[in-house]
Order: sequence, then C-alpha cells, then structure tokens
Amino acid sequence: MKFNWGHGITLAFIIVCSTFLTAVYQTTNHPHHLMVENYYEKELVYDEQMEKVRNVQELGVKPTLQYDTSMQAILVNIPGGTGEGGKITFLRPSNPQWDFEIALGNSGQTLQSVQARKVQSGMWKVMIEWTKDGKAFYDEQTFVKP
Repeated sequence: MKFNWGHGITLAFIIVCSTFLTAVYQTTNHPHHLMVENYYEKELVYDEQMEKVRNVQELGVKPTLQYDTSMQAILVNIPGGTGEGGKITFLRPSNPQWDFEIALGNSGQTLQSVQARKVQSGMWKVMIEWTKDGKAFYDEQTFVKP
C-alpha cells in the first residue's frame, strides 16, 4: 500500500484531534488548590494590599525569616515590632492541608518564634501582616525549611 495525500490528511487530522484532546485533559486536571477561591473579594481590596506593601518598603527593612536548629523554631524578625498585632500565614503550595496561621500579639516584640514541628520540610510561602501606630504592613516571602 502506497502512502498518498489521503493518508496524509487523515494522519494530520488524527494528530490535531489527539493534541486537542490532550490539552482538554490537562486543563481539566489542573490543581485548583493553587487558585484563590474568593478572587473577586481579593481584587476589591487590592489597592489596600498595595498600600500595606508600600508601607513595608518605606520602613527600609523587610521582616526576616530564619530557621534555628537548636531551638527547632522559625524566628520571624519584624522591624519595629508588631504594635497592635497581626498574623503570620504559612502556605504550602504542594499541599494545602498543611497551611496554617499564627496570630501575633500586641506585645510590640520584634522577634516572634514559630515552633518548627508544625512546619514540614520544603518550600513555604509566608505572608506576614501587622499593624503598628495605626499603619498596616504586609510582606510576602518564600521560606525553605531544611
């Protein structure tokens, strides 16, 4: 049997269809936990969030995250202290069941300690929000626990 133009058209049609079906399959199996559920509400407060980020930039010093092996803790150094309080949110991109949040007291301390046994080894997205002197601050960092 000879390969003619009819076979070429059929083969091209099969390749296009299989590519399309593969793309449909991959998009329907996309991990939805990486997307924010209430994206519309988050978009409405976007300007407020950017103001908090600018406030951190005006400080000139960002919060730092450091893993202390002797204490088995993650030390969060917040410049100028927490003032009226805030929260630290740990998000694990690979497993949303491990996400957790810690409230910051209004003690004004600059150094906060997070027990590392809650934090599995690997990469975490850490979001720090705090308020001091009526001014809100927000910083987002990537942290890798060894």
